[in-house]
Amino acid sequence: MKNEFEHRPYISVLLILLAFVMLSVGWILIMSIGLFYYYQKEKISEYLYNVGVSLDYLAAAIIFNVRGNTISAIVYKREYWRAVWLVNWLFRDSEHCRSSFIKEFGGKQ
Repeated sequence: MKNEFEHRPYISVLLILLAFVMLSVGWILIMSIGLFYYYQKEKISEYLYNVGVSLDYLAAAIIFNVRGNTISAIVYKREYWRAVWLVNWLFRDSEHCRSSFIKEFGGKQ
């Protein structure tokens, strides 16, 4: 009798990738908390902003298979209006996705 992982080897690869991503995000969060006590408040807020944007780029690469763009700009460019509404609502800015699109693509579709 074969093990389930023997005839589905991609599951092992996906589990390893998921573990790597989770450990990376955990490490980033731990470092962020540690640096909060080390740096001044202005520097840590800039650092956390940069980490957030970097995680946004990573998520866009994983979800949409694109490089160098944020989720906000991609959903606006591809006209995923429900996703646009959700992202705008999360950021409490009705023009967030549009402004990200203009900033990253120069307004060209």
